[in-house]
Amino acid sequence: MYGLGDASWLSEGVLETVMRRLESDPSVYVRSVAAGALGCLGRRAVATSVGSRLIPACLQALVASLGREENRLSMDRAQQRSIKFVRPTDDCDVCEGGGVDFGLDRFQPVRSAVRENVLWSIVILCSHGPAITDLALEPTIQALKEVIQQDPNVICVGYAMDALSRLTNLGVEETTVSPAIRRLQNDLLAILGECPLQSSDALVRAGLSLQSLSRFGQTG
Repeated sequence: MYGLGDASWLSEGVLETVMRRLESDPSVYVRSVAAGALGCLGRRAVATSVGSRLIPACLQALVASLGREENRLSMDRAQQRSIKFVRPTDDCDVCEGGGVDFGLDRFQPVRSAVRENVLWSIVILCSHGPAITDLALEPTIQALKEVIQQDPNVICVGYAMDALSRLTNLGVEETTVSPAIRRLQNDLLAILGECPLQSSDALVRAGLSLQSLSRFGQTG
């Protein structure tokens, strides 16, 4: 999976192989690598135009994965040992890192290697603007909103905020803005404000102004 994401062109055969692993491989590690591969494949397709028509299918596969994958209590907490010494379990064959809640009721000390890599790949693809998303645009927007509003994993929430902001602000031609993007432009600050914590660095890089960020009381 890593090799395909790192070096392959996006083709129907490659996409089918990676999607199959993301959907049904029993290994958390393999599914997480497959998630990352889709972002790399899509980015390469944007740069070369080879396989670019398949980019919406990459996004659709990533969004579908969010509906299947679950967060788990971070291994250091679950096993009561240093993160350096955690062991694979029947549920997860890779260390998913330490969880943090920042002392906020909204979050829990949970992690998911697959969900986090899925959302990172969505960040990568959303960096190229809504024009590449085609029919995947509205399902992607909805999935990102749900993560921001409901996910207890603060890392997932941060990635979702980043992706939604990039989709709203980067690569948008004002003369051809779709109704979905226009609604998102109008609603973005309210959506971000539903969360008690925002990452100022990531949101500025995603196109938000400092004036917009000043509306939020707490940023990370």
